Amino acid sequence: MNYIYCYKNKINDHKYIGQTNNLSVRYSAHKSQAYNPNSKDYNCLFHKKIREYGLENFEFYVLEEIEDKDSDYIDYREQFWIEEFKTWCRYNVGYNQTTGGRQFKRTITLDEDSVVKIKELLKTTDSTLQDIANQFNTYRECISRINTGRYSFSSDEIYPLRVTRNWKQVPQEVKEEIAGLLINTKITYKEIAQKYSISEHLINLINTGKSNLEGNYSYPLRKANQHLTKEQEDKILKMLKENKSNIEIALEVGVHRDTVSRRKKKYKF
Repeated sequence: MNYIYCYKNKINDHKYIGQTNNLSVRYSAHKSQAYNPNSKDYNCLFHKKIREYGLENFEFYVLEEIEDKDSDYIDYREQFWIEEFKTWCRYNVGYNQTTGGRQFKRTITLDEDSVVKIKELLKTTDSTLQDIANQFNTYRECISRINTGRYSFSSDEIYPLRVTRNWKQVPQEVKEEIAGLLINTKITYKEIAQKYSISEHLINLINTGKSNLEGNYSYPLRKANQHLTKEQEDKILKMLKENKSNIEIALEVGVHRDTVSRRKKKYKF
């Protein structure tokens, strides 16, 4: 079992979010790293705040339990909760120094040629920000900053390069239409996203009940045991051969990630 956990400052309500497969070990590790000057993480922002306010002034609890062992999906859920509670330190209400996931393996500096290619992808393709980030071994926030001109600004560009909307900006009637498509059709997430000019991530939030969609719905809207078309089966197999993650395949093909997991076992990947 994997977990997305949260530390909440009881005094100012600021939060830190992380992931682990062992809650007691992770809790002990944070305590040790916060008070041990020899720890390499002694001076990270969260541990500084533990020393400033005292560990007794932090509430520790679980936000989500995850049975899936797919590390990409676990990263995705950690990133979701960091964005949900705005705990990235640049929002000034949290202690996370990154937007989540295994970003320590990725670069935050891009050469000029890469930036030009990323801008072109943002303007001319429907690739998600995360897909583009993966392609250039960087993190999603870096792509977002390029999109809005906060990174590698050019006076020759019109920003944002790609117009996006978050779930709070999408009207209820549009969410209801999308819910109907998820329930009654086999249209992929990508096709729905293109139709309504929103992200595939939002489609996934609607499907799993995380988007404040009003009404009496049973989630997920698109069941994991749905019957797939031959085209969907072929596409899943192709993406599995390309070593794509379960969540990438699910979003691209428009199915639940459990469906992908079963196909992964079926095809022995």
